[in-house]
Amino acid sequence: MQTQSTPVHVRLWHTDFWCLALAWFLLTASAYMLIPVLPPMADGFLPPATLALLMASYVPGLFVMGPLCNYLVQRFRRNHVCQAAVMAMLSCAAAVYLLRHSAWGLPHPPAFLLLRFFFAVGYGLGGMVLLSTLVTDVSESCFRTEANYSVAWTGRLAMAVGPVAGIAVQQAFAFEYVLLAIGACCLLAVLLIEKVKLPFRAPDDDVARLSSDRFFMASSWPLVLNLVMFTAAVGTVMAGALSLAFYALMLVGFFLALVAERLSATSDSPWSSFPAAMLSMGIALLLLTTGFQLPAAVFTGLAVGISGTRFMLFFINTSHHCQRGTSQSTCFLAWECGIGLGLSLGIVLADGQRLIVAALLVLLSLATYLLLTARWLSGHRNR
Repeated sequence: MQTQSTPVHVRLWHTDFWCLALAWFLLTASAYMLIPVLPPMADGFLPPATLALLMASYVPGLFVMGPLCNYLVQRFRRNHVCQAAVMAMLSCAAAVYLLRHSAWGLPHPPAFLLLRFFFAVGYGLGGMVLLSTLVTDVSESCFRTEANYSVAWTGRLAMAVGPVAGIAVQQAFAFEYVLLAIGACCLLAVLLIEKVKLPFRAPDDDVARLSSDRFFMASSWPLVLNLVMFTAAVGTVMAGALSLAFYALMLVGFFLALVAERLSATSDSPWSSFPAAMLSMGIALLLLTTGFQLPAAVFTGLAVGISGTRFMLFFINTSHHCQRGTSQSTCFLAWECGIGLGLSLGIVLADGQRLIVAALLVLLSLATYLLLTARWLSGHRNR
């Protein structure tokens, strides 16, 4: 780490920022790689209820290290904390790989449940440190919103690229090779973070061991509630999306979302963008109901892309001074919490029930946005 002055970067996409963006892409891809391959792998030795519990164990794991996050990055080097969290993810993937080749032949359900939980612990801590601290530290103040925006998009793209890679590897080889791919992504992320040169930051005096700093912004509860409901609908849909083509076409939807953002860059109204995303998600559900999965994937990607960007900016705009990092951690946790809950819910439902529940969640999310969140945003903008 540097011990003198912080270097001035005249542009956003310098070497250190590239390393962090790619590291976040790899971490998100490794987390989402398991989503479409776990249900086929578990079929025959895990009942749907147990598999749903396995998916649900991911959610509390994300939050476990949150209260300690600020203390850890103040007490230890920030990049080392992030690397240790990623190594925990790698260790969990390696443990599942070894269990697959043990006398059991398949991971014992309690062991698999525990490893899934600790994988989420590593992902949650790594994500919070990288998004709330490392990205801010390597970006000039005038570029920080753009930095948050760009890194969030790399993670969003990995939501589709990770499942595509997971399905392709499983179809070409076997589930064990998916675990090896996850381990390779984690190891490469560790190496990328190691290359980042971070400016020296003197630790604050009397840092509390437990705090909400860099963890959770309680004042943004309407945004959290709204985002969890929407991403739960997305997770419910993803629970039944097990084809490579579906996730590949989600990338097309992400591209369309980027184009839409460029066209509406001058609009900052809280009333316009999220309803458009909900309309897109509603069209996707209608197409899924009639059996048109591939066009539905494009509209799903469009809805996820628009809403993800808009909510990320909402969290930043409603944060107080020195809460930018906390706002990013809150957005990340709310997003992943909804996805995890939606996945666990979608696994225990039949196809028709899954779509009905997803539609109800979309309608509830839209109603909450129009009646509560948009009005709350109008009086709570701080940036």
